[in-house]
Amino acid sequence: IHLNLMIFTKIIRGFISAWYLLYCNNNDLDRIAYRCKTMNVVAFCPRYIKITPRKDCNAVRKEEKVLFPNYLFLHFDVNVTHTSAITSIPGAIGFVSFGSTICTVPEKVVIAIKCAKILALNPDDDSIECRNIGSDLLAEIQRISSIISPLERQTAFSRLLQNQ
Repeated sequence: IHLNLMIFTKIIRGFISAWYLLYCNNNDLDRIAYRCKTMNVVAFCPRYIKITPRKDCNAVRKEEKVLFPNYLFLHFDVNVTHTSAITSIPGAIGFVSFGSTICTVPEKVVIAIKCAKILALNPDDDSIECRNIGSDLLAEIQRISSIISPLERQTAFSRLLQNQ
């Protein structure tokens, strides 16, 4: 609700912000996200926890991994912050586009990614944000998130974006 109000306020002022997908070097994701925040650009890098059993004892290793390696979700108004200001950051390669049009990521997709993580950690969660997302979209995001191969996961997500 808070995010919707924030976007509504920006539309009233004459600005229209949207989510975009930046392709960048995986090692530079955090640095690029930090630089974007200094430009008043919201950065979102979905992550998951990989749990692997340890061989030397009866315990597990937890490792945080990027859900979509090399991709950073950015929320900004192209009329305020030009895309070239972002692509000039070292490590940023370019915005994902289909044909000659830069891809905008529907807000419902970003919320579904966040909800999929919440529901993976707590299946009984009944957040308002998650209730407002279509069950088909949420199920598809959960399916994509469960794909083990990062390349196959990225391909499936790209197909999802093309169909939105």
